[in-house]
Amino acid sequence: MEAYDILFSICIRLPVKSLLRFQSVSKSWNAIISDKEFKKTASSHKKLLLLQKNDGTFEFRDLENPQIAMGKQQFPLKRFRNPIALCSCDCLVLMKTPIDYNEYALWNPCTNEYRTFVCQYQNGMTPHVCGFCYDSSDGDYKGSIDL
Repeated sequence: MEAYDILFSICIRLPVKSLLRFQSVSKSWNAIISDKEFKKTASSHKKLLLLQKNDGTFEFRDLENPQIAMGKQQFPLKRFRNPIALCSCDCLVLMKTPIDYNEYALWNPCTNEYRTFVCQYQNGMTPHVCGFCYDSSDGDYKGSIDL
């Protein structure tokens, strides 16, 4: 087994907080942790419960050992302070701002990366149901927001 494979196997078992810190250890560690395949494998390997705290932070707990917190993070985008977590899948979290029902973010707390997007609704209606899941037929995530 190569050193890359050993490091990969170790890193997918690490808590989110450690992964974020270990990205700055070296260029090779950063390359492994930032790799698209690593993110996909790490996300599917972790069975996390997401808890939203009153202070706007999120706490992650391992479902196999829920009494142990795996890390506490705050969503990095300032205009999303105190966001509302709508749903999650494979460590990805769909969130919206508490003020604007048209602006959403998809956040990966394992890598602290996010993408924002705007959904325009007709007649000023707000969504009542939303969700997303992984579609293995095309290797992508699918989402739905219903009024």
